[in-house]
Amino acid sequence: SSNTTYFLFVRAVSRTGLATAYVAGGSTVTLPNVPVAAADTFSGLTAGGVAAAWDANSNPAGTRYQALLSTAAPLVLTHAGNVAVATAPQGAPAAAFTGLAANTTYHLFVAAQGHAGALSAYASLGSTATLPSAPASTASTFSAVASGSLTGAWGAGGNPAGTRYDATLSTATPLVETHAGNVAVST
Repeated sequence: SSNTTYFLFVRAVSRTGLATAYVAGGSTVTLPNVPVAAADTFSGLTAGGVAAAWDANSNPAGTRYQALLSTAAPLVLTHAGNVAVATAPQGAPAAAFTGLAANTTYHLFVAAQGHAGALSAYASLGSTATLPSAPASTASTFSAVASGSLTGAWGAGGNPAGTRYDATLSTATPLVETHAGNVAVST
């Protein structure tokens, strides 16, 4: 079995069938299996975090895992965009990641850690994107106001460059998305 400690005991047996006492020959730990994807790998998605789960792939209970979210794929262990979580001391095929960047794609890589400390290969278990943060108000929301046009502005709210924003200018408040007086644009 994977990630299991085995002990060797040996005895000598004479030609007539008489045996010596068993002598302990040492022990070793088999390597852990590489984790595999679970049916629902990602859950609890927010702008700054996500929970991830995977299948242990026959590794016994108590197996520890090294889980890593990376903004790079394929995996580069030294990439600055990596966020690592160890499932120690009590191993489980799941991890929670916090402190992530909003509206950013992360790739999940997981390795099982054997009882002797050896890591399996890292398995690539899919990717997800964190949710965007809400846009921020600015001191001067409107500029270049004329009788038939205006310019609206807002702050990124912590979202990276390339984030799409849907803006609706309405004559109704609160916003009713089906209101006839709405003008909508996407950036």
